[in-house]
Amino acid sequence: NRFETRLLPTCKAVSDAKVMARFWAGDDINELFLAKSGISIEEVSASCNNLMERATKFAQRDAALRLASKMHYSADRSTLHTEFIGEVMDRDTVAVLFDFDGTLADTEAPAMEVAYWELVPYMLPQDLTTPYPRKTFMQENCGKAFEFMVAAVEEDRREAGLAPMDTIRAAKSEDPNVIKVVDRARRRFGLKAFDEIRLDGEHTSMTIIEMQKRDTVLALDLLAAPCKNVEKMLSTLQALGVPFSIATTSGKPRVPVSLKSCGLEDYFPPERIHSGYSDFDPPRFKPDPAVYLKAAMAEDALPKNCLAVEDSMSGVGAASNAEVGMIVGYVGATHIAESEEDRQANILMSGGKSMNKQGADVVIANMADLKYLVQFFRRERKEGRERPFNLSPKMFGSRMKGKMWVNEVLASKRTNPESSVV
Repeated sequence: NRFETRLLPTCKAVSDAKVMARFWAGDDINELFLAKSGISIEEVSASCNNLMERATKFAQRDAALRLASKMHYSADRSTLHTEFIGEVMDRDTVAVLFDFDGTLADTEAPAMEVAYWELVPYMLPQDLTTPYPRKTFMQENCGKAFEFMVAAVEEDRREAGLAPMDTIRAAKSEDPNVIKVVDRARRRFGLKAFDEIRLDGEHTSMTIIEMQKRDTVLALDLLAAPCKNVEKMLSTLQALGVPFSIATTSGKPRVPVSLKSCGLEDYFPPERIHSGYSDFDPPRFKPDPAVYLKAAMAEDALPKNCLAVEDSMSGVGAASNAEVGMIVGYVGATHIAESEEDRQANILMSGGKSMNKQGADVVIANMADLKYLVQFFRRERKEGRERPFNLSPKMFGSRMKGKMWVNEVLASKRTNPESSVV
């Protein structure tokens, strides 16, 4: 219907443009068009929000249900593969497909912090004097789209008999004591305090999802940094002639800004950035495999000839559901404490979001070690071997710089002949 196929995509495009408006430098096509038209991006956004508010009741779809429905995807993987890789030209290409947040860029912690503090005024009461609510939130929502976090908070409020978030935001009736704590956190990320947001009219002119996306871009422009050894690893892959690209849930306004802040933009031109949020209508969030299938097709590679690198269970699920040839989990970003690495590695190998219940083949803590796994995978595919592989830390000797976990459950299902020694 027109609500799904026209209004939603238009409002999403306007929302993305509004997030990027602060980076316009006088020559952006959107900026020039608006100036010629004599209207501002804020006016366009307000009109879209008004249309959405009026149209939603006629569409008869609750916002939380609409957001949750975006996650549904066909269990018929053959249909998905026909749709996305029917035109793959080079069936021998081996490519590496990277998740972005918490994998290439050490952005998961600041992005999750922004999401948490955006929602705190509307969560059920919690003890903000301790770090535990924040840590629990980050552990439970790592790798999830913010839309799902909003839906979960709305459901909690509904079950508790509380008004929806939009009602509280419109009435400016957030708990002032909670707002004081939130403002201290927002200042750490270079973000406006609540009073400034209300004074500028943003509290009512922007939805909470629009505000989170804008605030995340602002925070990452200041705080984004590459994960340790990422740049050296990317340079090594280039030297080896291995193509690579990004397959992320995050929106494209956020990813290019973070890449620039990390100094990685030269490695990832626009055609090598694939977004489940920005490239699909409606968005396709992991563990939906769509973004991995799209990235594989862009590299002219079959999914089974691709190696995916992921830091979340949803991401591993997306790669597995796309039938990617090898999945490498990563636990080396700062949002995962060293004491939590074993637990997170087991989560990545559990297959909890995979239709076939298969998790990561192996997990590493140092991105420098990816080189050896890519070389291993290329040799395995050249010999015609597929997962599960005969993989063990002993194969790599003393070359591995960090800890490595091998999925023993997956390895126990191996029927392949012996793998080559690296």
